Order: sequence, then C-alpha cells, then structure tokens
Amino acid sequence: MVHVGSPHATFSKSTHTDLLVLGHGWHGDFLEPVAQDNNLSLVFTTRDGRDGSIAWTLPDEPSKVDVEPLPLAATVIISFPITSEELTEALIVAYNRKLEANAKKPPQWIKLSSTSPYKQIPSNRHTPLDKALEGSDRHLGERAIARHKGIILHLAGLWGNQRQPRNWIPRFPDEVKIKPKLLPGNRSLHLIHGHDVARAIVGMHQYFPINDPNRRWIVTDNSTYHWIKLFWTWGAQTQRDIMEKLVKHDEDVRKAFGGRTLLEEMELGVERYKRLDASEFWNWVHLKPERLLRIE
Repeated sequence: MVHVGSPHATFSKSTHTDLLVLGHGWHGDFLEPVAQDNNLSLVFTTRDGRDGSIAWTLPDEPSKVDVEPLPLAATVIISFPITSEELTEALIVAYNRKLEANAKKPPQWIKLSSTSPYKQIPSNRHTPLDKALEGSDRHLGERAIARHKGIILHLAGLWGNQRQPRNWIPRFPDEVKIKPKLLPGNRSLHLIHGHDVARAIVGMHQYFPINDPNRRWIVTDNSTYHWIKLFWTWGAQTQRDIMEKLVKHDEDVRKAFGGRTLLEEMELGVERYKRLDASEFWNWVHLKPERLLRIE
C-alpha cells in the first residue's frame, strides 16, 4: 500500500503489489494519490532507495539484469527510456520468469513514451510511425515491449507542478523562434497534465488490452492549444510585436494567414490544425481528461 507522509510519500516493500513503477520520475508525484484513490498498492524504484522506494537500477549489460529486489506486480510501468532492444528483452524475460517461479502470470507491461514518432497531420494511434525513427534504439526497445504483449503510452507535452506552459514562452525571444509557430503545421500544441497521466496509467491497468494487435496508444487531454494564443496572452510586448511584424511583412506568414489579423486567426481557433487524436484511448479506459490548460 502507499503510505502518505510529509513531505514525501513512502511505499511498502511488500512482496506483491498492484503497480510497480521502475523509476519514480516526474510522474510519480501524480501517481501516488491516484493509486490511493483507486485502492491500488504501489511500489517505486529509485537509484538510491529514497523515501521508502526500492533501490534498483537497470544496468547497461543485458546479462547483468537483476530483478531479485523487485516485488511481484500485476502491472509494471517503465518510466524511463531504454535504448536497447536486447536490454528491454532481458528485463522482461527475467521478470516474467520470476513471476512464473512464484506461480504468478506475467505482468501487464506499460512503457511511457513520447508522441515524437507521429509526424503525420493528423495522427491517431493507427497512423504509421515516422520511418526515420523506426531503426532507433528507443523504437527497437519499444518493439520488445510490444512483442511481449505490453503497451506503449505515447504521451503528449507533459505539464503540471513545476512544468508550466506559461514558463515556456520566454524560450521564443525572436523571429527565428516565433515564425515556425505561426505556420499551419506548427500552430497546435498538445498537452497532458501529470494528474491525467496517472489516471491514464491506472485506466490501462484496469482495462488492459490483451488481444489488440496494435500496442501503441496516443495520450493527450483531447484539446488543441494555439501557440499564437499562448504568445499573445503570456508573451512579452516584444513577442507580440514580432508576431505583428511577421504577419504584415513575412511572405510565408502572410500567405498562411490569408489576410487575417492575429486576433482574427485566434478567433478561428486551432482545431483545424489538430495533430494528435487521443479519443480512442480515453474511450477505451472509460475516462475523460480532468486537467485542461487555461490560457488567461
């Protein structure tokens, strides 16, 4: 069971748990209360075993994988990238054998990933991945997850707690940075709050797709946010001036706007530029996103 203390939560080191999260990471702070609300036991690993977690690391060599410290779990969530198919395979095989030796069925494997492999506009979970990434180490590692009937959750832009989209705006201080966000292919921003990431994980634990041949799912909050609106609302006056200048004088931007002003473009909205469709995921887990970004 999760035991909540102050300032950090601590976790039971029992021999069995509902959820085993390899790597506490940013997601962990959100997953703790959601697991509690759903009466799910939860164990994390960290490198140093802090706050009652299990001290465990994944080595670089497949032959050195040691799962002995890990409890038996119904669902295992891998929260960090594994850039090796062989290493991913070794982890899964070793852990599955441990459960088999204890008369337990193999766990449900969930790998947290990003939406970067989805380049087509629009994309849903059935859209082919970017071919340029197919041979990458990360993709091959995810392929091993899928081969063992695990699933990959492709998470959109993560926000919540210290990660606030408002604080991203200063990263776009000049025309070079701002111009791409005024063009149709880059205007939309897709996000998912950490609270809804946690709910997505718990939802998949509860409604794990056993026989679906497609093991990849896109997870966003089902909204499409407008970079132009973010700059206009949260940006400095210099950034708004840059946008006005580009709309009036840059040929590419003028063509994209079709004679409309910034305000007129914002009124039209950005839904027509939606890049990612996560509706199938939320329908599957019988949930709706709860934390949407308010731009004001």
